[in-house]
Amino acid sequence: QRMGTMSMHYAATPNGYRANTQSAATASLSNGREQQNDSTLLVTKAASSIPVTTDMLVLALRTLRMFDFSEENLSEFVRNAILQYLSHSSSAVRKEAIYAVSHIVMADPLYRSMAGAGVEVASEVVQRLVSTAVIDLDSDVRLTAVQMLEKGTNFDFHMGKAQNIQDLFLLLNDEVFAVRLTVLGVIGRLANMNPAHVMPSLRRMVVQLLTELEFARSNREREECIQLLMVLVRAAENWVRPYVGDIFRKILPRIDDAPAQLASKLLNTVAELARVGGSDLVDHLDQLLASIMHALGDTSNSAKRMSALKALNSCASFCGMVIEPYVEYPQLFSILAEILKSSQSDSEMRLEVMRTMGALGAIDPHRFKDAAGVTSSSSGGSSNPAAAPGGAAGAGVALQSQGGLRGSNPARKDKKKRRYRRPQPNIMTAFNSERPKAELIGDTPTDTYGASFSSDTYYTLISVNALLRILNDKSESEFHRDAAQALIIMFAPLQDACAPYLDKVVPAILGAMDISPTGDKEFYLVRLSRLVGIARQLIRPFLEPVFRLFSTETLGGERQQMASIGLIEVMAEALSGDFGPHIATVLPFLIAVIDRDSSEQHQTTLRALPALQILSPSLEGYLFLVMPRLIALLDIATTPINVVEAALKCISSVVAAVNCSSFASRIVLTLVRLLQCSPTPALQTAAIDVLCTLMEQLQDEFTVFMPTIDAAMKKRGITDHAQYERYSRLLFSGRLVPKEPPRVQPQMQGDAAQAVSAPALGQSSDGLAKQEVSVSQLRRAWSTKQQVSKDGWLRWLHGFTYELLQQSPAPALRACSNLANRHPRLSKDLFNAAFVSCWTVLPGQYQQEIIASLQGVAAHADVPPDILQTILGLAGYMERDEKQIPIDLKRLGDYADRCHALAKELHYKEAEWTLEKNYETIEKLIELNQNLDLHDSAVGMLDYVRKDQPDVQESVEWYLRLQQWDKALVIFRRQEAERGPSYENTKGQIRCLFEMSDWEALSPIYERIWNGNDQQLQMASANIGMSMAWAMGNIDRMEYYLATLPNKSRDKS
Repeated sequence: QRMGTMSMHYAATPNGYRANTQSAATASLSNGREQQNDSTLLVTKAASSIPVTTDMLVLALRTLRMFDFSEENLSEFVRNAILQYLSHSSSAVRKEAIYAVSHIVMADPLYRSMAGAGVEVASEVVQRLVSTAVIDLDSDVRLTAVQMLEKGTNFDFHMGKAQNIQDLFLLLNDEVFAVRLTVLGVIGRLANMNPAHVMPSLRRMVVQLLTELEFARSNREREECIQLLMVLVRAAENWVRPYVGDIFRKILPRIDDAPAQLASKLLNTVAELARVGGSDLVDHLDQLLASIMHALGDTSNSAKRMSALKALNSCASFCGMVIEPYVEYPQLFSILAEILKSSQSDSEMRLEVMRTMGALGAIDPHRFKDAAGVTSSSSGGSSNPAAAPGGAAGAGVALQSQGGLRGSNPARKDKKKRRYRRPQPNIMTAFNSERPKAELIGDTPTDTYGASFSSDTYYTLISVNALLRILNDKSESEFHRDAAQALIIMFAPLQDACAPYLDKVVPAILGAMDISPTGDKEFYLVRLSRLVGIARQLIRPFLEPVFRLFSTETLGGERQQMASIGLIEVMAEALSGDFGPHIATVLPFLIAVIDRDSSEQHQTTLRALPALQILSPSLEGYLFLVMPRLIALLDIATTPINVVEAALKCISSVVAAVNCSSFASRIVLTLVRLLQCSPTPALQTAAIDVLCTLMEQLQDEFTVFMPTIDAAMKKRGITDHAQYERYSRLLFSGRLVPKEPPRVQPQMQGDAAQAVSAPALGQSSDGLAKQEVSVSQLRRAWSTKQQVSKDGWLRWLHGFTYELLQQSPAPALRACSNLANRHPRLSKDLFNAAFVSCWTVLPGQYQQEIIASLQGVAAHADVPPDILQTILGLAGYMERDEKQIPIDLKRLGDYADRCHALAKELHYKEAEWTLEKNYETIEKLIELNQNLDLHDSAVGMLDYVRKDQPDVQESVEWYLRLQQWDKALVIFRRQEAERGPSYENTKGQIRCLFEMSDWEALSPIYERIWNGNDQQLQMASANIGMSMAWAMGNIDRMEYYLATLPNKSRDKS
């Protein structure tokens, strides 16, 4: 009312106090004042009876701006009458009050001085304007207050106070871009006034803008970052100069691929950077010039060409880039000339072209002609650069036809470049550092020799290797899911004991995921989450490739996104406080999930918010990405209430974990609006809880927001929020201490909680859960009936193996049972381990029974060789572990002979010879060694027999098998001398002499045979006789032997 009265008084007297001229004052000095006071009282009384409305207040404040108060001291009037309207309920009144108080204070020199009566009032006005800009709910009012501060350059002395600067920095993340743009210019200007308080935060702002430019998800966000950087460079060029190089390196790679509007802003920023710190751009001028030429060649956008001209002008003026652009790009002169001649170019562009040409300087015509000739000849075009098609468009086409970015003069590329050779590795170091990978040989990994083959650790190792073979085999992709699931089930009870296998398991699962269909991605993501939850800290060295899964290009479906978020949660839990280096990888993914969630229920958003809570301690440098999205979710007009509540919890966690003072104004104002329109008391309470958390962190800085919060709470009738009241009392008494942020646990999906839970009771020493073996189930599996086919026997073996895996006391083997039931090779690989694991816990009578069953199976004449080889493999496996299978060695040797397993037969025959030294065994050993191409072993066996048993009677068969023909011939001749000639003896001598190629000794024997009457011996030796005759060159004798052969003989044909 008082304000309205004063304003109406000034409106009634347009000239104010100066309406009374000097002559009138002199003439009525005695009674003029009494009459004026009486009239003023009458006007005041009349005005006081008029009801003051909002429109009247707006009119009065607007009228107040029409007067010139440059010579009047209205300090008390400003303090007591106008400033109070800055907190009026009407935004229009607050806006006009800002205009009015700014008009009065800025117009009077009294308030612009740094000393005197007006300093205190000016300081108070500036402080109230800053406070209004920070806490006002209306964006227009905030923008008006900041614009008045921008105009008040004479009041930088007051704005440069530490508290005001601190409050202004709160506006750098305002929800309205115009406010951010204006206040950044003000802060940049204040850097000269108070650099100690401005520069630390300004440096952080530069880093924030560069990071925001890198992670911006839309062209609009990039344009806003560029505009802010340009304003900052212009306003604080002296203080930003050390960062010009960093800013330029972030901008340069984005110019060529940016849309026209964004490219124009980028080039404008380059022009400003060149003006401020031209020397920092010198190293990149070649790439920059190529980008500028590319922009000049774009004839479809005049604004982009104008920006390119400005950038070229600045680089020529401040970076020393003169003359050389004409040499490297001779077509540049044609482009500039065509722009000057083009009717489409406006006067401003022509003026900029002339400035640019003047800055580039004049080039020697002969040098220019030479450069143009080299470029034209290299591109196959005309040597005259001015011969490009007419008009600016023709110049652009000519530029693009010459290569655009690559159309530079090749003569400039003839400089020798330093060649760096990659250092060659030290061969000895490389050889010594090589570590052979563990491979699977049968059922025994190569790195387990010397270990027990019946321990739980070995069972785990052999199971992991078998499953990895499946995962790494792309042809078995149909079994990859089951293999990955088996690994996770296997590792669940292991906990920390799974560490030795992680370096192979993690890449194997990722490889299987790469080749899997899109629908299976979710499955592998969930399994990776469980694996990370099981291994925890131990998985750190192997997570680097996992982070590559979080690409913003391919988010996948809703279920895949939720599985990815679950993986991020458990990874953050596993890395604990070391997640910071990876936050730049996963955070854009989470932001993309929130931005692209267009569903009604916002399920993916609800899933992403808890993940952000877990990551909150690592969000210090990325609040500009997270906080605007979270604040946008607090709009109850477009967001479901449950999502708003989840967003409030997330904001509370982030505020409690990191310093959010730069977003304090935006958070508080959004929460106040939420209080004013909240549909439920629970939502109001949640909003106030967030304000309490923010109060804990901001401490005294929070007091500037408390009047606005109190007014909103009073308006909604909220008077009983005990925590807010208690925190307020503690804050003003200086006893409010921030609490540690609560720890948020990852949300486990499905049975993941069971997978990472503590191991069950009844475990072995290395953490593996034990299980009792069901003898009845095994007996049903090993009992056999007569099978009628090979497939029947194989089905019996497969069922027996499955039951062994199911009943195995080793959890690792049990985890593979389901997959082994479908995968024959895995069943075969794990049979030995499963059998021994059950064998060791079976009572003696059942051990005998199962062996009897195996012997009964092997005794069948129609049993397939696969089963015999399985029994032999089991015997060898148990023998390596010093657990001899109770089957007779002769039987095992017989099994090997039946299935043609020569090496195994040799092994058992050697063992049999050790126990029973007989002639049959010697002959079999010599035969097996010969069949296996172990000639030396056969000879050594014979020598050993001679030494061990000197009285043993030598057999000619031994020497024949050993191919010792001379010794066999001696025995044959001795037998002939003792017993006389015989068919077998003569035939044996013929063979020995033939193998020895002793034709002279063989010829008399043939003479004797053919002079005799033994036709059987003649026919049996005729073929050797032919070979002898051929070797001796006796063709007639050869035909003689040939006639003896039967007509159907192959040799005769």
